Amino acid sequence: MAIILIGAGYTSVHHSIDAIAINYMSGNEVLLIVGSGVTLIIFGTYIFFHQFCIYVIYNLKNRETTFFKRTNLLVISELAFRMKDNARTFFMVTITSTVSFTAIGACTAMGNPELAKNETPFAFTYRSDWGNPLEKSHIEEIKKQLEESGFSYKLATAKFKITQNDIRLINLSTYNEYAKTLGYEIEKLTNENESIVILPMKKHKSVEDLKPFVLRHGELEVPVTVQKTLTIPELKEMLAKTVIISDAVYNEVINIKTVDIGISQDYTIYGFIIKNWPETTAVSKNLMKSVGTKLGDSYTFSSLSLKWLELKQQNGLLSITSILVGVVFFAFAISFLYFRLFTDLKRDQEQYQMISKLGLSQKELKTIITTQMMILFFLPIVVAMIHSSFAFLNLHQLGQTISREMSVIQSSIVVLVSFFVFN
Repeated sequence: MAIILIGAGYTSVHHSIDAIAINYMSGNEVLLIVGSGVTLIIFGTYIFFHQFCIYVIYNLKNRETTFFKRTNLLVISELAFRMKDNARTFFMVTITSTVSFTAIGACTAMGNPELAKNETPFAFTYRSDWGNPLEKSHIEEIKKQLEESGFSYKLATAKFKITQNDIRLINLSTYNEYAKTLGYEIEKLTNENESIVILPMKKHKSVEDLKPFVLRHGELEVPVTVQKTLTIPELKEMLAKTVIISDAVYNEVINIKTVDIGISQDYTIYGFIIKNWPETTAVSKNLMKSVGTKLGDSYTFSSLSLKWLELKQQNGLLSITSILVGVVFFAFAISFLYFRLFTDLKRDQEQYQMISKLGLSQKELKTIITTQMMILFFLPIVVAMIHSSFAFLNLHQLGQTISREMSVIQSSIVVLVSFFVFN
C-alpha cells in the first residue's frame, strides 16, 4: 500500500508538471492534482515506516533459513521492536531531510549557467525589424568584437513574415539553414501548398494542429495542408504559431503590399552560438554600450552572459539563506534521530551484556550493533534522497519549459514549491 501511494503521488506531481509545461489545465486543476500528489506521498511515507517496514521484517522472521542464519535472529528481532517504537520519528526525519536536500539542491542549481541557457542557446541575440537601417552595421560590430576577443562562433539567421491572420512564416530553405546550424534535421515538403507547423510555447499537440488552414495576407489567400508538427524551442513564440512553408508561397506572401497591420511586424533574428559563452561578459558590456537597446528602437539586443549574471545576483541572497536553512534543517533532523536512538543506550547496554553471556564474540556483537544502527540511521535518509531525486527531476523538467529570468519573489515561489509540493 505504501509503495502504491508513493507511486501514485509521484505520478500526480509529474502529471501536474506536464500540465504546467503545455498549459492544458487551469491553475485550480493543477493545484488540485499537486495537492493530491503531496498528500499521497506524505501519507505513503507514513505508512511505509508504520506498516511496510514492519511487514518486511516480520516476513524475514517467518523465513527460517534467513532468520536463524548466524546472528540474524538477534538483528531481525531487535529491528522489529525498534522499527515499531521509532516509526513516527523516522517519518518526521524523512520529511525534514527531504525538505533540506531539495532546498539545498534547488538553490545551488540557481547558479548553474545551464538555467540561463534554457531560455535561449544563443550567447547573443539580435532581433531586427525589417527596414532597420542599423541592422548591417550592428551585426558587423558584434562579429568584429567577438573576433577581436578571440571567440569562435556560429551564426544562425532566420527571417520571419507575419501574415494578417497572425501566422509567423519562415520559408523552407531558410529554416533548413537555421536547423543545420542548430543541429536539427533537414525538412522537406512534397508540394508547394504543404507546410510544417512549429507549435507555440505552452501548447500541446492536438488533432487541430494537423488540420488544413488558409494563409491570408492582403488579397492573397492560400489554402495550406499540414504535413506534421515540430517542437523547436529556439523558434517558439508565446502566442503565434510558426509555419514552415515552401519558398514559392513565401515569395508570394512577401511580394504582397498590405496596409499597416498593427503591432505585428516582420523581423529577422540573428543568433550567435558560442561554446564558452559565460566568458563573454566583457564583450557583452562593450556591445551593450555600442549596440544597446533603447525604447522605440527597431531592434533588440540581448546577452546570455549578462542574463546569467543578473539571475545570480537576483537569487544570490535567497540561495544563501535557503542553503543555510536547509543545512540547519538537516542537522536538526540528524540530531533528532541520533538522540532518539541514544535514549535507548542504557537498555542496549544491559541487553548486550546479557547477550554476551550466551557466548557471542566481540566481533559478532559489533556486527549486530553496526547492522542495526546502519539500518535505523540511514533508512530515513535513503528514503529522503529518493524523494529529493524525484523533486530534482521534476524541477529540471519544469526549468526546461519556463523562462529562467526570475525575480527574487518568483525564485522564492519556486523554492517554496520545492519545499512543500515535492515533499
